[in-house]
Amino acid sequence: MFEPIATFVKKQLSQNKQPHKKWTMIEKKKAFEEFWDFIMLNANPEADRVENNLEIRKLKKFHQNSSSKLQRDYYFVTICPPDSVKLELIMKTMHKISKWTCWSSFIGVLEQRSTKESDIYGIHIHFLAKKAKKYAPSNVKQRIGYYGKKWNTDVQIIDSSFAKDKQDYFFEKTGTKKNGEKKAEAMKIDDLWRKKHGIPRFFGEKINLD
Repeated sequence: MFEPIATFVKKQLSQNKQPHKKWTMIEKKKAFEEFWDFIMLNANPEADRVENNLEIRKLKKFHQNSSSKLQRDYYFVTICPPDSVKLELIMKTMHKISKWTCWSSFIGVLEQRSTKESDIYGIHIHFLAKKAKKYAPSNVKQRIGYYGKKWNTDVQIIDSSFAKDKQDYFFEKTGTKKNGEKKAEAMKIDDLWRKKHGIPRFFGEKINLD
């Protein structure tokens, strides 16, 4: 499990062929964002082991420290309930989070990880939201933390440029890979699954990030 992740990290950290200390803050941040997306989309069954890996914890701490110097008003959150949790409860959770008054804007999706319609598993939530100015980050953290105690949850606090990348992911149908398959192919199963269970394509509305 960790060998391919380590290989991926090394690839990201050697992109510009320069010593690590010469990286710009944006380059360091971008490498981490791509790496963490890889883990959350492809390694969720091993999420606890990934989170407890010392090298990865150091990388995540570095990312948080370097990002603190940027203006970050957006939250990109992934919530991964166990497969034993019923779809109705996951949908109810998404509706509830989307209505929190701490957001000034919100868009979210429900996805699953299977590429076979007959074998649906790994239902999870992704959402991107902008924090309302009157709310402190600690307030938002406390709210999200409620679900973090129950379900595997990843929170990324990002600036507008990375928020745009995340939102583009919601609408992108080619290029990005999911579970080793082209996203366009995997999304067909998502669409069939959503239609079967009456799940909306998006919760909330597209955020204006132009």
